[in-house]
Amino acid sequence: MKLLTIMGVVVGGLALAVAPAGPALAAIPQRGTVVEGRSIPGVALGATRQRVMTTYGTPAFCLSTGQAVCTWQRDQGAVSIGFAGANGGNPAGNGRDRVAFAEWTGLPGWRTTAGVTTVSALAHPESVLAAYPHAIFYRFSDGHLRLLIDFHIGIWVQWVPGTSPGQYLVVIEIFAPSASK
Repeated sequence: MKLLTIMGVVVGGLALAVAPAGPALAAIPQRGTVVEGRSIPGVALGATRQRVMTTYGTPAFCLSTGQAVCTWQRDQGAVSIGFAGANGGNPAGNGRDRVAFAEWTGLPGWRTTAGVTTVSALAHPESVLAAYPHAIFYRFSDGHLRLLIDFHIGIWVQWVPGTSPGQYLVVIEIFAPSASK
């Protein structure tokens, strides 16, 4: 009987060790308003890394020295947040780092104050140009929008080609506006 109990614990432990541990989905809001150049749902530009971690939880992964860019995943998309150091330099990878930019893909419930979502940008790319008439923009050789940037209000929208012709992924980013660009 003792041998069976030990075997049960060993086999059970092995099963747990072999079972893949998928990343927990982040606590990023499913819906919300994005204020160009200011905030995404739950997080403002300039907020501390500590605030982001409290709001969104642990990121799925971070890249580069100082964890400069961290990504939180959700079943319908992902958010990547870029950090700068507390005094504006390179991030230190600590709670005092500040949000410098935020970008997302998917997340159909996130809508900018101009009414743009990743879904609307995919379905009607020209509507994004109409929503941001002062933006600069670039097109692919076939005429499809490639990139739109409005430095004055702090938004960037990019159409990334997929594996099939005519297939795109939309990435939207907010950043601090700059009147000098």
